[in-house]
Amino acid sequence: MDYKIGSFNTKNLNYNSNKDVKKNFEKMGDILKKENFDIIALQEVMSQSALDELVKRMDDSLYDKRFEQSRSKSKESKEGYAFIWNTKRIELARKNVAYNPAGEPIEPRIVNQYRTDPKFRSQGLIRNPYYGRFTPLNCPACEIRLINTHIMYGKSAALKDLTDYAVLAMRKKELEILTTQIYRRMADDHMDNCKPNYTFLLGDYNMNLEDSAATGNRMQESISVDDNGHVMEIYTVQDQLTTLCISSAEDGTFSEETGRHFKNNYDHFSYAKNKYDDRGLGVKVYHINAVSKHLNDNYEEYNKTISDHIPIALELALR
Repeated sequence: MDYKIGSFNTKNLNYNSNKDVKKNFEKMGDILKKENFDIIALQEVMSQSALDELVKRMDDSLYDKRFEQSRSKSKESKEGYAFIWNTKRIELARKNVAYNPAGEPIEPRIVNQYRTDPKFRSQGLIRNPYYGRFTPLNCPACEIRLINTHIMYGKSAALKDLTDYAVLAMRKKELEILTTQIYRRMADDHMDNCKPNYTFLLGDYNMNLEDSAATGNRMQESISVDDNGHVMEIYTVQDQLTTLCISSAEDGTFSEETGRHFKNNYDHFSYAKNKYDDRGLGVKVYHINAVSKHLNDNYEEYNKTISDHIPIALELALR
């Protein structure tokens, strides 16, 4: 059975607008529904009401959703995460299913507890991730676990004295915490049930893979994790470009910088690739050019009414 998991930075999804930027909830909902995601993780969701409006436009009789705002260390990093899922194919994982098939659902939550390196200046993540556990209705013997993250791009007021190189090093350190501490712990957690799980870190990393066509802000493809005495390699995938080429002008107008529609490869999935390959898990990842596919190549309109990112997808073939 195949499942489609998505990630999408919605660029300050709220009701606030001005003469240059106004969210088109109808069109955004139409795009997400037509892409047939089973689960999609959203970043930069600014309110529960904005998420409610988006899901209403998708069809709230078919989709369920959850929203939570992450604790942040600055007003610049304050934003929310969301999960949306197709209730005909997916439900929240449940506690103690071996003894009670209709057990209590395990609600998504912000991950606030993890180990950090005291020598690292931030003492942890600037914006903590959102963790959700889901069960495919046609494959109830397993779980899909998602760690939804948005690694902060800019410098907060508290970090304004850091160089650009130091900020990139901080992003890499955050990814290290997300993989070696949070991913490993969530993938190995069997306290609520003993189902096999497929765990993915996903979201906006604000860093480019070496093999992408983007320049600068490079990140490593894999990170080695000590998994109870065994080495687990966590690979980051999805090397296609995902952010629009936007001018620095305050009005946010579109410009085809360097002759390209897209600039950065910031949106990714990370997972224990070798471990899952050994299980026979099929994984395919790609970006979705929603501008061309759903908005007739109108990049300026897309930037003003939808986002400065396009969605990414991971197709998961469970055997």
